[in-house]
Amino acid sequence: QKVKDQEELGKIAGVTGTPGSFVYDTVTKQAIQLGGAVPLETMEAELAKLKAGEGEVINIAPITEEDFIRGNMDARYAIIEWSDYECPYCGRFQESTSQLVEKNDEVKWVYRQFPLDALHPNTREKSVAALCVGQIASNDAFWEFSDILLGL
Repeated sequence: QKVKDQEELGKIAGVTGTPGSFVYDTVTKQAIQLGGAVPLETMEAELAKLKAGEGEVINIAPITEEDFIRGNMDARYAIIEWSDYECPYCGRFQESTSQLVEKNDEVKWVYRQFPLDALHPNTREKSVAALCVGQIASNDAFWEFSDILLGL
C-alpha cells in the first residue's frame, strides 16, 4: 500500500514519468520542478533560483519520518524524487543527486516510489522490497539497497 500511496503523492505533485523530481524549500514550501534526468549543473542552477525566491508553491506532500533521506537530515533544501528502479534515467539522476548531496550540506534527498509497471514489469516488487529493507533495517540500508537496485 505504501508504494501506491507514494505514487499517488507523486501524481498530485504533477509527476507523470521518472525521474519526477523537485528542488524544494522546506521553510517556504516553494519548489522548482526538474525536467527528467538533469545533470548536476542544472540541479545547482535550479537550487540557486529557489534560494533567490524564484520557486512556486507546488502541492508536494511534506517530508515525514516515514521518508528515506540521504544527506543532512536537517537541511533546509531537498531534492524530492519519485523514481522507478528499472528506469535507466533514474540511475543517471541518482548519480547527479548523490554528488549534489555529498558536496552541499544544505541539501537532503528524499526518495519516493513511482514504479512504471507498463514499462518495467518487475519494478513494483523492487519498490516493495526497498521499502521493507528500510523499515526492517534502517534508512542507510534503504539507500544501500536502492543503489544496488539501480546498479550503482
